[in-house]
Amino acid sequence: MAYVTIPRDKLKLVKRVAQGSFGTVYKALWDAHEVAAKRIEIEDGRREVSFLSKLDHPNIVKLLGYVDDDLDFYIVLQLCEGGSLRQYLNAHRGAHLGPRFYDWSKQAGRPIAFLKRMGVVHKDIKTPNYLITNGNILKLCDFGSAKELDVTISMATETASYPWMAPELLRDNILSPTYDIYAYGVVVWELWTTDIPFEGSDSPAILIWRICNDNERPPIPPNCPKAIADLLRHCWFTDWKKRPTMEQVMSMDIGLKMERKKMTITGY
Repeated sequence: MAYVTIPRDKLKLVKRVAQGSFGTVYKALWDAHEVAAKRIEIEDGRREVSFLSKLDHPNIVKLLGYVDDDLDFYIVLQLCEGGSLRQYLNAHRGAHLGPRFYDWSKQAGRPIAFLKRMGVVHKDIKTPNYLITNGNILKLCDFGSAKELDVTISMATETASYPWMAPELLRDNILSPTYDIYAYGVVVWELWTTDIPFEGSDSPAILIWRICNDNERPPIPPNCPKAIADLLRHCWFTDWKKRPTMEQVMSMDIGLKMERKKMTITGY
């Protein structure tokens, strides 16, 4: 994917829009174009640029360029004006997304299937890492913890990501080929409920125990259709070898399509 090296004086920071474990994101101007600029540690930034430069997909945030002046490193990305998917869900707590649930569930899954074909595990799939464009297109971002598929031993990431982490990583530091599938299930659950997974839960250590030893998962609400509930349960198998691939998940949409018709008919 084409991208350019950008002189630091050509990038003007406008305002900070997000702060995460892998950097600070700003709304910025690059030669009068509105962009997103992620300030990050130099080595981490070079690594993320290397990942992003290989990824050209309509549901992955587009790399435009980078600034590397030995003092600051910025990854310059397309600006997604709608903010993060988690921000959107927070603003619509308690509401039903209707047909948009189906559309965004599919959009959230497509980049994961693409990454698998590229031999990559994203490792930090969660609603804060999906951005929304003005056209309501989801864009997966933040590849700071992405790994090649042949990497099997990996350290856990930030505390805030624990609700999306699969048991094999929390318990055994194993990064499995279906690790992102587990997290995708949590994202689909968020899209259905608009809730935050394990909101108000105990300390990280207790939460990890509940996930790994008590096999606790986000509660599937009574109004969740069987097709969707079954998809969640399959994604959340403790044994990672029993989880479906994303291609299989994407083919498990007959029931979801039926539910989409019902949601349209009932006026959601």
